[in-house]
Amino acid sequence: MSTSLHLVGDAEADRLLSHNPFALLVGMLLDQQIPMEVAFAGPRKLAERLGVVDPAMIALMDPEEFVTVCATPPAVHRFPASMGRRVHDLATAVMKDYQGDTAGIWTCSDPDGRTMHLHSDMKNNDYPSQLHATTYSPGFALVRTTYGPGAEMIMYNSPQPIDSNQTLMRWTLIVRREIEDLAGDDVMKGIIDGLSDDYPIWANKVHKHRPVFCREDKTLVTFRKWVRQFYVTSQDKQEIA
Repeated sequence: MSTSLHLVGDAEADRLLSHNPFALLVGMLLDQQIPMEVAFAGPRKLAERLGVVDPAMIALMDPEEFVTVCATPPAVHRFPASMGRRVHDLATAVMKDYQGDTAGIWTCSDPDGRTMHLHSDMKNNDYPSQLHATTYSPGFALVRTTYGPGAEMIMYNSPQPIDSNQTLMRWTLIVRREIEDLAGDDVMKGIIDGLSDDYPIWANKVHKHRPVFCREDKTLVTFRKWVRQFYVTSQDKQEIA
């Protein structure tokens, strides 16, 4: 979002609204029975208390815990309990229906489909978390795992083709210390063990032209269909010629 908004009259609050689609959506929701500038200042209050205004983080919180955050003076709204629950419901809906991509509410009708979003809600794990992967091209992705307020792990995947049989993969992993504060060393150990378990798979992947899928491979089937747009078809070759 490149447009600069001036709804609050406070530079930081307006900057948050201009660059964070979910913060803007929260401001729209809060714009009821209070002055507009007060409503749109609400997201900045949440950012100051939570560290970030993120739908995954809010959806993962206990609703009443989030209401307490909203009611902390100065409250984000004249009716912090009811509006806090509505904001929590909004975050949950954004995660469920738009895979955490708030801007998708405005752009979901775009037929281009160049960005793929995958979402996994792991509430039943020992340490509940939500995963949101945004894939921009084959192998180039941002994966965000949220364990709680400020407790995030972000991983970037970046591929570099070497030849028709080899691709160099690079990973950048960013882990917030809040994960350790929230769940101790177990989560960090699980992250390290998970990467270690996955490495032999990455190192020994082979292409199967017609693989056999089972019912639980729905995500893989979706990905294979989506990735076709990045390959030149025989019709494309004719048009290029």
